[in-house]
Amino acid sequence: MLKIRELRENEIPPIPSNVAEAERLRRLEFSVLDAGYVRFVDLMGDDGAIVDAARISRAATDRLGEEEAGVFLDALARRGHWSPFEMVELKFRVRAPIYVLRQWLRHRTASAQETSGRYVDSDLAFQSACNEWRGVDGKPLPPEVCDKLGELEYDACAALETVYTERLRRGVVREQARKELPLSTYSEAYWKIDLRNLFNFLRLRTDDSAQYEIRRYAKTIGEQIVKPLFPSAYAAFEEHDLYAVRLSRSEAGLLRGMNLANETRLLEAEKQLGIDGARRFFGKLSKQRVEI
Repeated sequence: MLKIRELRENEIPPIPSNVAEAERLRRLEFSVLDAGYVRFVDLMGDDGAIVDAARISRAATDRLGEEEAGVFLDALARRGHWSPFEMVELKFRVRAPIYVLRQWLRHRTASAQETSGRYVDSDLAFQSACNEWRGVDGKPLPPEVCDKLGELEYDACAALETVYTERLRRGVVREQARKELPLSTYSEAYWKIDLRNLFNFLRLRTDDSAQYEIRRYAKTIGEQIVKPLFPSAYAAFEEHDLYAVRLSRSEAGLLRGMNLANETRLLEAEKQLGIDGARRFFGKLSKQRVEI
C-alpha cells in the first residue's frame, strides 16, 4: 500500500538560490560568430545542491551558508572530488555551423537533439570566415588573399544554395536535396549536460589549442551563463582545473630539486597562498608515489 508522509520543514529541499538569475538568462540570446547563438534553456540545482550531494555521505541534513559552501566546493575541487558536481544539469539551445557541432558532439557525456534536414528545410545562412582566413601557423593571411578566398566562398555557397532550392522546387526529398550543402551550413540543437562534464568541455574547448570558432561558443557558455549561475562552483573550477597546471613525474622531480623550500620562497608562498595553502603546495612537491 502506498504511504505518503508530509516532510518536516527541515527536510524540504530549499528553493535554488539561482532562480532569479536563471530567469534573467532565459530571456537572453548570446550571439556567436556571424549568425550563431547560445541560449540558456533550463537547469537543475545550484551551488548548494552540489554541497548537499557531497555531504550526504555523512548523512548531513543542514544546508551550509553561502560562504561555507564556497569553501566546501573549493575543497572538493582541490581534492579532485568532482562526482558531486554531476548532481547539477544545464540545458542549452545552440545554433552553430555543422563543422563546429561535429566537434561539439564529440563530448558524448552530454545528451543532444539536433534539427533534422530530413524534415525541415536546411538553414542556408552559411557561416563565413568574414575574410579573416588563417594560415597553418594560426596567423591571418594577407588581405589580398583573404579577399580572393572570400569571393570564392561567396560564389560557391550561392551556387550550392541554388542547387538545393532547385531540387526542392522540383520535388526532391529534403534528405537528398541537402547532400551537397557545405559544413559551414548552420544547424540547431538542444544540448544537456551535468556540471562536471560541462567543466571538462570548457577546459578543453577554451584552451588555446582548440579551434577558434568553438572557443567562442565555449567562452560564451562558461563566462556568460555558467559563472553567474554557479559562482562558487565556477570559482573552484577556475582555481583548481581551468587555470591549474598539471606536471609530469619528470617535471615534478625537477621542481623538487630547485630548493623551493628556502625561507625566502616559503614567505613568498605564504604571502600568495596563505599558510595552509603554502603547506599544501610544499607538501605536493615532497610527495612521491610508490611504484607497485
